[in-house]
Amino acid sequence: KVHVWTVNDLNNALSMIEMGVDNIITDEPTEIRSLLEAWHTLSDSEKIVLMLRNLIVGIERPEPSAL
Repeated sequence: KVHVWTVNDLNNALSMIEMGVDNIITDEPTEIRSLLEAWHTLSDSEKIVLMLRNLIVGIERPEPSAL
């Protein structure tokens, strides 16, 4: 299992979620939970498009409500 801690930034949290970490320890549980829930509503193809867009373009990652 992979655990990451003190991940309080949503961009960093999304990176960890994309990498498939098992646990995120944070001081911002409500925000990270919202991000994780939004991530799980996406289809696999939407997740791939989001990851590729962020990798290629290097744009800011969206807020959970924008996923």
